[in-house]
Amino acid sequence: MNGQTTTIHSGTLADGETATATIPKDQLQQGTNTLNVSLGDGSLSADAPEMRADIEASHEASDKISVGYSATTFEESYNVSHTYAAETSDAQVTIPFESSRVVGVKNVEYQIGGGGWERVGADNYRFDGTTVDVYVSDAVGGTVPAGSTVDVRATGRKMSVGNGAVTITDPTAPHEELDTQLRIDERSEDFHVNVGPTDDGDRVHYSYSDIFPTEDYVVIDSSGAQKMYLPNSKTGDTFRVKHLETRVIAQQGDVRIDVVEPGQNPELDVSPGPGGDGDPVTIEYYNTESGVEYLLNSLKRSIVVDSDVAQSPAIFEDDDSEDTWQILRDSEASVREEDSDGPIGQFRERAGAAVGSVSTPSGVGGGQLLLLGLLGLGGVVVFRRVEPFGGRGIEVGKRIAQKTGSGAFSGLQGLLSYMSRVVNLVVSNRRASIATGVLAAIIAARAGLLRLPEGAGILIVVSGVPIASYLVLRRSDAVSQRVWLASTLVAVVLGLEFVAPGTIQTAIEQLTSEQVAPLLILVVAGGVYLWYRARQSDRPVFNVVTRRE
Repeated sequence: MNGQTTTIHSGTLADGETATATIPKDQLQQGTNTLNVSLGDGSLSADAPEMRADIEASHEASDKISVGYSATTFEESYNVSHTYAAETSDAQVTIPFESSRVVGVKNVEYQIGGGGWERVGADNYRFDGTTVDVYVSDAVGGTVPAGSTVDVRATGRKMSVGNGAVTITDPTAPHEELDTQLRIDERSEDFHVNVGPTDDGDRVHYSYSDIFPTEDYVVIDSSGAQKMYLPNSKTGDTFRVKHLETRVIAQQGDVRIDVVEPGQNPELDVSPGPGGDGDPVTIEYYNTESGVEYLLNSLKRSIVVDSDVAQSPAIFEDDDSEDTWQILRDSEASVREEDSDGPIGQFRERAGAAVGSVSTPSGVGGGQLLLLGLLGLGGVVVFRRVEPFGGRGIEVGKRIAQKTGSGAFSGLQGLLSYMSRVVNLVVSNRRASIATGVLAAIIAARAGLLRLPEGAGILIVVSGVPIASYLVLRRSDAVSQRVWLASTLVAVVLGLEFVAPGTIQTAIEQLTSEQVAPLLILVVAGGVYLWYRARQSDRPVFNVVTRRE
């Protein structure tokens, strides 16, 4: 058979006698098979009768196998149907998953003769690389009868789930824009879904839900894992997963990313991952037009972190320090300003426009700045007391002009006289002195002579509110401690929110947590009680005098 030899009979056959032999199955080949039959061993003489034999060749029916395949963005499934021609005690099905991104098996099931699906226990299959071997006979617990049809189906996953279990209820087909819905079947603390192994696992993923506020974020590490956390989720919740056209690569360690705005100009909150801070990060932005410059802006620091002319993608470099990134075309950056609608936005815009650009020059620390301020304040006091250009200063100028005669020094005399009148007018008026000092500071800042830290403009304006409110109340003879405290409190709250957005929200979340809320209720109740007692003690007491006539 196909060039290989099998001996059917050795010796002489009597009239009507038959001999039977089975050719090994491994001599068969795919396609056409050739069978050659030879008689005798060449020892017969030439005049011997011609040897003849009747040959009947047949083969048994072979096994029939059919395979069904389907794939989505997160999963890949096979359904193998195997009909066994003969009884077998070592029935086994091998399924090599198509995608190299399959990292685990969701489930393996089997049925015999359409009798209903049963789960294959973990001991009866083995997953290695991207191939699963299913030991059907072990799962059945014995031999598979001849003619039986065994169906085996297995689902491989390109994602993994930590501290829980999920079911994909609305998959996304390959090569379509990702928008997959998952249902949480089980969850415990630190529940997360690792989408790193999926086809687009290197893009930044985010989730949304109509059922609960996901408050999701992802932690991307240098191995390529991208773990999506949903701290507000509960068992039974459903959520959908999408991704940006943006890739964030942790060159070492890890980085935490929270998608604030997933639009054409994405905004991302970035902070250190569990592995610590200081890790370098590369950002690749794919929603680009070739040859156009794109910017990685820091919304917290109001600076351009990095820029790149896109050659698909645009590539930026930064680290995992706490920040909020926004990616823009260079032409859009000049026209996209912060929203200034409403009183708060207008206040912030005007405060920043007045002194918000003030920042410290290199080499000037906080102590030096404080010393400079104290020297300036002392100079104002000395200036007001000595009056260098007033009083005796004028007489000195006159004597110099008289000794030197007319000409240049005569003009100097007039200049000194004019300056002395202006200075005397300014220093004799407190408001004029303050206004002159503020104006000088602004001019120095604009000229680059004085630079304060970023955000100092807002702090200066906000800190001026308590002083201004006190002066206004004092001038109107309506000094009220409650009004002054209220205005000061509002200024502090606004200042905190402008300098560190989200501070107030974080404080509220902490105060309303399960651990702090009971104590806060007791404090508020105690404050209300003390206020009530103070109000009672402030009530006027009327003395009733009874006169007897």
